[in-house]
Amino acid sequence: FRTATLDPSPLTLGVSTTVLERESPGPNPVTAIFQDITDVERLEESNRRNERLGAVAALSASLAHEIKNPLASIQSAVEQLASGRVAAGDERVLRNLIVGQSQRLSRLLSEFIDFSGLEMGPRSDFDVGPLVDEALGLVRQHPEVQEVKYRVHRQGAAPVWGDRDLLHRALFNLLLNAGQFAGDGGTVLVEVSVLNHDGIDLSGGGGYAVRVSIEDDGPGIDANDLGRIFDPFYTKRKGGSGLGLAVVHRTVEAHDGSVYVEPVADGGARFVLLLPGRRQTS
Repeated sequence: FRTATLDPSPLTLGVSTTVLERESPGPNPVTAIFQDITDVERLEESNRRNERLGAVAALSASLAHEIKNPLASIQSAVEQLASGRVAAGDERVLRNLIVGQSQRLSRLLSEFIDFSGLEMGPRSDFDVGPLVDEALGLVRQHPEVQEVKYRVHRQGAAPVWGDRDLLHRALFNLLLNAGQFAGDGGTVLVEVSVLNHDGIDLSGGGGYAVRVSIEDDGPGIDANDLGRIFDPFYTKRKGGSGLGLAVVHRTVEAHDGSVYVEPVADGGARFVLLLPGRRQTS
């Protein structure tokens, strides 16, 4: 605990107590030892601050690297167009390159804002099943997954307590990611179920957990990549920003849940979300 002193800075004290047994009647005496841990607390806070700064520096370096490549392409194309020595056909290619790389930068910055500015909004009770259907309705309109088959299995109501918009975005990212890796003619299997709370390390639950499994039959994930799959800017997909799964991870953690990925025996990958459930009252 903290206590005021004549010095402007508060003093942080640690206290440990011991109950002494006595043979005579009456309450047992208690000894208390106070220790000044102000310097220890300051050192711990300094370490935490350094860790945060290190994380920000690493994230900034990754963002700079991701921005550098499309900017270099745009600069090269603009310089070639400005030279006036480009054939008509090549001009069209260079203009399309500039537009494409500009759109890539815009997507990257938008996703980075989503990742860095992620905050919990108002929480409410809602069923995850219909939320999956809503997210999937948007995913099916994406041009990259028009030829992908999505199959959804739901086992009754699966109510949770959370930020509906954030979880909608996380489900959209996972469903789109699965479809992109499944590819044309591929299949994505989505399962929503409710699990007993026994053996599930989730805080704040209502006695059970909601499980959302999204499995694709794509090429799968290399074992060396499993530990980094949710790291910002880490991606194996051409044109991917590497922020979609990072947003998913932050969103699920903000809901006191967990998300993990596991390989599938016949190829592909399975992403599993576990969210603390909340029983709806009548």
